[in-house]
Amino acid sequence: MKTGKWTDEEKDYLREHWVKDGSVKVGKALDRNHRNVGCAANYLGLRSGWGDKPRFRHYAVNEDIFKTWSRTSAYLVGLILTDGNINKGGRAFNIASKDIELLEKTRKAFSSEHPITKCPDKDLHILSIGSIAIVRDLENIGILQNKSKTLTMPVVPPEYFFDFLRGYIDGDGMIVTRPKRGMHLKLSTGSPYILDDISDIITNMLDIERRNTKTCTGKRRETTSTWYELSYHGAAAVKICEAIYSHCDYLFLSRKYQAFVDYRDRPKNNGLRNNGNATRYK
Repeated sequence: MKTGKWTDEEKDYLREHWVKDGSVKVGKALDRNHRNVGCAANYLGLRSGWGDKPRFRHYAVNEDIFKTWSRTSAYLVGLILTDGNINKGGRAFNIASKDIELLEKTRKAFSSEHPITKCPDKDLHILSIGSIAIVRDLENIGILQNKSKTLTMPVVPPEYFFDFLRGYIDGDGMIVTRPKRGMHLKLSTGSPYILDDISDIITNMLDIERRNTKTCTGKRRETTSTWYELSYHGAAAVKICEAIYSHCDYLFLSRKYQAFVDYRDRPKNNGLRNNGNATRYK
């Protein structure tokens, strides 16, 4: 029985036969487990039903969440920019993470009852929310399909910028604490545009020396690719973390927040400062 990445041909077959045949028959036709088929259908945003009668109940969700800016909506925009995607057809969007805690908090923020599914062949959980209204609002903000290489900075009100940045870091950032060198904060992306804008805004709002975006090339998932990084070290990294966690309520990834708290509250002159080991929170 097959596992692993779905081919385009398999996805096309699933789209064509999902409503009529369901997961069991499609699984037999494609030699895949029916749970794997269901996960793929959920990822593609496919709604299943017989005629006009839906097979699955409608899940509640706050469709007005992006109508106005708030701390919550700004955080979610940052998270979806990095860990989310809009499905083909524009009827649903997904947020994927290895941290189920992050998805549970996100679901709470959306006042949603949508299930969180586990990908059978990856250490990954997915929250898929079907809502054309929310997708349209995300597109108006600037989150489009196939966005990874063309990300640009959305127009976030200044008072909510650090909520947005916390969501971005929870999705595609890393906090490293080094006893000898202090704190290291790094943001990553596949687009060369957005990090330059983020660097400018941080400089203007926190009076931190501007950092340039670094171009990186290497192997990811067995293929050579290019990505971009923006890094801050020492006092600058601490200052940014103080800003993003100053009004975070419950919307934060605990292990990254804890990295900041542990470093902030550490004894200043303990023996650990001579230890070069680094603690990473990706």
